[in-house]
Amino acid sequence: MRNPARARLANALDRRFDAIAEAIGRLGGSVDGLRDDVASGRGDVQDLRAQLDGAQRTIAELGEALAALHVEARQSSEALRQLQGRVDDEVIAMLRELLIDDAGNRRRLEAARALPDYLDPFEDRDPLVSICIPTRADRADLLLERAIPSALAQTHANIEVVIVGDGFDPRDAPGISALDDTRLRFAAVTHRIVERDPRRSWFTGATLPRQEARRIAGGAWITDLDDDDALRPDAIEVLLARACADRAEVACGLMLRHSPDGEAPTTIAGFPPELLPSWSGLPDDWQGRACTAAIWHRSLRSFTRTRAAALLNVPGDLFLTLRMARAGVRFSIVDRVVYDYYPGQLWDAQRAGRRGG
Repeated sequence: MRNPARARLANALDRRFDAIAEAIGRLGGSVDGLRDDVASGRGDVQDLRAQLDGAQRTIAELGEALAALHVEARQSSEALRQLQGRVDDEVIAMLRELLIDDAGNRRRLEAARALPDYLDPFEDRDPLVSICIPTRADRADLLLERAIPSALAQTHANIEVVIVGDGFDPRDAPGISALDDTRLRFAAVTHRIVERDPRRSWFTGATLPRQEARRIAGGAWITDLDDDDALRPDAIEVLLARACADRAEVACGLMLRHSPDGEAPTTIAGFPPELLPSWSGLPDDWQGRACTAAIWHRSLRSFTRTRAAALLNVPGDLFLTLRMARAGVRFSIVDRVVYDYYPGQLWDAQRAGRRGG
């Protein structure tokens, strides 16, 4: 006879084993799924590695393309710069030719030479010489101390000194109004034109008063004198003698350049026109070999200064001399110092420093 207790135990164990077997079965299924997942993940990793490899190749290709573009852009930039330089050179050359106006200057010069009184300045034994001095209100001291005394002290006595104020009447300045000499003439332009660029301002400074002085000058011969410079006592006599002897329309002497730092004065030739290197380390301090220390035949009034010379990076007096030379004006040179030159850029800075101190 079967024992009931044993039967119940057997049934309980069977159920327990069935549950274990079922759990093992489920676990096996999970393991199989995990194995499938791992296999699938390995495939995804391989795909990802392949994609990364492709991306790296693409990046490398892009880098090479960018490097090539950079080289091409640099070459294009250099080509554009060279093209711009050529265009600028051509534009400047065209502007220079238009401003110089060789053909027009030659026509006017030949017309002046054809006038009945053209030879009078050469043949007059005591011609009137006009000394033209532009000035500003803040430079009356220099005008009184240096320029006017040197002009009035000329050994050639038949002179007039034409003083033109740049935007002011020089007779209104203290000291100038007290001058009592019949050889002095005064005029003024109503306004000043000031360049924002200091270099251009230096190149074209006092253009209007210089032109006005030349316009009203009555002399057979004309010379320019800056208000901070001085003529040697026999400057007009020496230059006039050379001009008449050689039938030269311009007679040039030498300038002696004085520096405020005490260095030895430097002699500057007046012709032929050219640019000299910078002095004293000033980047914009250029001085042209121009006919500053010179007298001009009155027929050369048509040769005027132009502010546009600054666009060519050329000082106004040098550009005027170049135009004269190219038109065929006759020059003669005196190998003597006739003009004491005090560079305004250097001396003005010193004066400003003293006023500030």
